[in-house]
Amino acid sequence: MTGDIRVIEDGADRRTRERPPTPPWVWILVGLAIGVGFAVVFATPSSTDPVPDAVVDTVDEFAPVALSDSPVGVAGSVPGFPDAIVAVTRSGRQNLEHLLWPVAGNPVIRPLPVGAFGDAKFDVTGTWLAISTRVPDTGETFLSMGKPASLRPLASDVGGFAWHDSQSGLLAYTQVSDEGRQLRVSNAGREPQIVVADIGATGQVATWGDWGWALQDESGLITILNQEGEIRTTQGTVLDSHPDGSILVFDEQGAGLILLGADGTSRTVDIDLSTMGGVSAGAISPDGNSVAVIGSLGLNVTAIAGDGPEVRVPFTSSISKVSWSSDSGFVVIPFLSGVIIVNIDSAETYEMLREHTVIEASVIPLSR
Repeated sequence: MTGDIRVIEDGADRRTRERPPTPPWVWILVGLAIGVGFAVVFATPSSTDPVPDAVVDTVDEFAPVALSDSPVGVAGSVPGFPDAIVAVTRSGRQNLEHLLWPVAGNPVIRPLPVGAFGDAKFDVTGTWLAISTRVPDTGETFLSMGKPASLRPLASDVGGFAWHDSQSGLLAYTQVSDEGRQLRVSNAGREPQIVVADIGATGQVATWGDWGWALQDESGLITILNQEGEIRTTQGTVLDSHPDGSILVFDEQGAGLILLGADGTSRTVDIDLSTMGGVSAGAISPDGNSVAVIGSLGLNVTAIAGDGPEVRVPFTSSISKVSWSSDSGFVVIPFLSGVIIVNIDSAETYEMLREHTVIEASVIPLSR
């Protein structure tokens, strides 16, 4: 799959310029159009959306600032850590910054050209960033995307958004229009296209990949659209997905932690959640062998394939995000005052960058 999205309009098979052959998952659109009568059409770029002054802060000079009082290099502070760390940090009440901590070298911080904050997410490579921005007094949300140095508004009236779980620079999001709530995808060229013209009154994109999309609504209803055009619904909270088509779901009222397959399969993850204080976030390791789950009372990592170690790290926090290093050997958790890094093999825990208010943290994979 590439960063271009092919869709079907008026029964005609069309390609945008220089588009490679259609990936298999695109045929979900045909199934959707036939099965439930969704209107699938080409979208127009959202660059004409009005952007209030409150959304974009002027950055006079996008210059990096080396944090000389911080340890040198992630690997020098966390032995064996294979990647660079990236984070979105808050400076003051509304100013956001991008922090890059290389494997060897001091952390570098740059201002981000966005103001009032909603949510932030890095893509699978850690090099693309999407930030939602709530406009004070209006409740309207704007979505910005891009490399940190060129982050700018993409669309208005946006609900949930998610990066593709294996391809860089592909962002899916839901957007309210006069026609209804639309599912859209933007590629690295910032060319939004409508995938589904009206997905119904509820449901925000929670995660997606070559296997399809998973939509989540506030009542706990999950709608899964797979590449065969089938639509399934289930109850729970979507936590993460893996390129193999596994979707990690927490079902508080039922089976607990489960792995759903885009092909309709389901299996329970054998993990003790009784001492975790609920589940607020979870992530599947890049190798697909383990899951990391965060609750208000700590972290639990367990194997879902093979004989990997089970790791429990107690702490008290309202953390709602967790990610993995590219070698599946470490878990990275934004902890407001810095980040927590856990070595899965040794269960050693490192609290780093504690002088920073960290909103989001991820990695730039260097080991694959």
